[in-house]
Amino acid sequence: MINISKTFSYDIFNESDNHYNGWYEHDNGKITGSFEHDYYLTGIWSEEPTYQPYNDAGEFMLEFKSQNNQIIFNGKWGYGNDPMLYDWIGEKVGDINLHCK
Repeated sequence: MINISKTFSYDIFNESDNHYNGWYEHDNGKITGSFEHDYYLTGIWSEEPTYQPYNDAGEFMLEFKSQNNQIIFNGKWGYGNDPMLYDWIGEKVGDINLHCK
């Protein structure tokens, strides 16, 4: 489980090769993406009620790092195809099955 900005928690699972799916509590959110350059997870987020852009879906990028024996991440997200202007900051809490090369 990953804590997002101390507000949301995510479960992220490797579905096949480099394809990852995840879920989070807020509006039954979903993410799907892949790793680039071994530590950047990029993809699409979506939420209820429509799971469609503009208001309920968009792009994201998360950069995972190891710091002080913890996995942390910094990222950005945006609505639809707009620029990713909003910050995501979080840290690993508990066990996760997230494979970072």
